[in-house]
Amino acid sequence: MKLPHGASYLWSVIPIAVVGIMGSLAFTQDGRSLEILGVHSRAQHASLAAPSRGPAIYSGVITGPHNRRANSGAPAAATFWWVDRRSGKNRTVSCRGGSYDGLVLRGDGVEAPVAFLRANVVPFVVAATDNNEWERPVVVDLAGAPSDDFDRVPTALASCDGRDGRYHEHRLAVGAHVEVYGCFRDGAIRECSGVAGGALSVGSLRDHRVHRAEDLREDVRFVSVLALIVVVISAAQTLVFGARSMALLTGRRRRRS
Repeated sequence: MKLPHGASYLWSVIPIAVVGIMGSLAFTQDGRSLEILGVHSRAQHASLAAPSRGPAIYSGVITGPHNRRANSGAPAAATFWWVDRRSGKNRTVSCRGGSYDGLVLRGDGVEAPVAFLRANVVPFVVAATDNNEWERPVVVDLAGAPSDDFDRVPTALASCDGRDGRYHEHRLAVGAHVEVYGCFRDGAIRECSGVAGGALSVGSLRDHRVHRAEDLREDVRFVSVLALIVVVISAAQTLVFGARSMALLTGRRRRRS
């Protein structure tokens, strides 16, 4: 069945529209992540002994509540965990959580609570899941931190539909060296206003910037592929419509002759 000219034109436009929407969504998320990367890059280092009035990066060792332990029983300053179920290549997260309130940064002979990490704040945890939530204002980068995977879900998390699930756990070790981005107010490191609220990175914040930049490069590749698809579709449309136009013009000339 031959489609009306308008319908064939519509079907040619739909792929470009879909590709454009997907590219726009990617650029929206990446734009926010790129803005956060810029804020972190411009932030100056400061000492807890002489804190900055604005956003700054503070270095030191991290501690948590006394005798805190992860669900696996291992000691930790903070823990982040999730339970998932896999079916082939597909993965479904049943539930996730963590214990990360009460953290204290110690440096330069001074200590300060990391107040932006509290129970009612859900941070994006780098290296703990494969969720792409780089645009979240609060982030914890645990790349290189201790982690464990278990085929059995801890009894305390039985409600997570975990009979066939797998338990994953990342721990922020007591005494680990970290860098924290935030705003020092009222004796604590608090969340800053704007897109970059707060960040804690094992090792240095530079490591986190590298991880964020690597993610942005992956998305740039994705958008580049989308752009190539648009070019190919556009070129194909030009050839098809050009051939049709030539055929119509040839037919008219034959009828006139």
